[in-house]
Amino acid sequence: MPYPKITSADTAGKGVVGLPDTPGLTAYELQTKFEEIVNDVIIPKFNELSNLLDAVITDGSTVELSPALLSTALVKAGDSLDVLANKLNEAYSEKIISALQGVLLDGVDLVPDQAGKVNIPLSERIGEISTGVTGVRGSAENTYRTGAVTITKENLGLGEASVRGVASNTADNATYLIPLNVFNTQINSVFSTMAHNSAKNFVKYPYSETTKIVNGITFTDLGNGKIRANGTATEDCTFTLGSFTLTPHAYWIAGCPQVGAGKCAVTVNGAEKISGSVAGTVITYSNETTVTLAIKVYAGATLNNAEFEPYIILMQDNLREWRPYAMTNYELTKKAQSAETQLGENTADIGALEVEVGGNTTAIGNLNTAIGSLKFVALTQAQYNALATKDANTLYFIKGA
Repeated sequence: MPYPKITSADTAGKGVVGLPDTPGLTAYELQTKFEEIVNDVIIPKFNELSNLLDAVITDGSTVELSPALLSTALVKAGDSLDVLANKLNEAYSEKIISALQGVLLDGVDLVPDQAGKVNIPLSERIGEISTGVTGVRGSAENTYRTGAVTITKENLGLGEASVRGVASNTADNATYLIPLNVFNTQINSVFSTMAHNSAKNFVKYPYSETTKIVNGITFTDLGNGKIRANGTATEDCTFTLGSFTLTPHAYWIAGCPQVGAGKCAVTVNGAEKISGSVAGTVITYSNETTVTLAIKVYAGATLNNAEFEPYIILMQDNLREWRPYAMTNYELTKKAQSAETQLGENTADIGALEVEVGGNTTAIGNLNTAIGSLKFVALTQAQYNALATKDANTLYFIKGA
């Protein structure tokens, strides 16, 4: 059964819209014109809808009671929901109970309770529904809990949550849950350990350049990875730190002194990444990339003992502070392997040198003997000339007068 609707045809010619500027109507006619849509359109349509709804409630033979129709009627009723529910309950308890199974509207439970009643608040129905519930029991418990139950990991059967290896050193096959905050703390601890070991800063040192003066700026290599700059730049000038390769990752780059914008910067492959007004920034590489890092001082800038502390670290590292460069374990291993190879190549040369030294042993011994039979005498030229005879086993040294 269609419900009445207000259409444009119903309102055509109604109301004050379309009246001339001077209506030429009496005061009563003008007042009536203002109320025309309400009196001639809205009130009749509303009454028609009301009659139809009354028919649904009082005359079961005029409509078919279906969940869809009843739900539509109840929703359309709006504020009359409780009144409609009571009338339906009184007039058609059995039919309505069958038709409204499972229907919940506006927080009112229309599902009949055990006594065949509807329109029972949901809060009251919960008590009835829970009557047959034994309680809550976790897999680690043998009995059900009733009443107010506090759900914990223990009564859910999860047992004591802990981190493997922290509680004891005994081996086991249990699975433990690690809370996110504990996990983050452990990760940060790993990065912190790396920081103390200095294997964090990817900017390799020593740099390609060292202490120098260029365009009025004196760059001083402090010997630990920091660079101090003094002077006034007559032109743009750079101090090249060096080139190195970064693996695919997100990095944090920082270390430019905060002396103000437009004075200095740290550049990557010639492009400014951080300036004298920026603490740091993110650089991300999706492929292995070789970068060239440099310090730049702009023309006209005056720096007074400004210290550059360039560093590049992983984004996961929360300790965003300068640390001196140190080789990673991988780099140290490669260097050790290279040293071992070089040592192996020198082994043959060392062996040959030992043979050569051995061959000279006899000659050295003979020389010792010869020197042992000689005498050494230091004389002036006059004294030497005055000798009547010269001893063949004596070495004479002529000294000044």
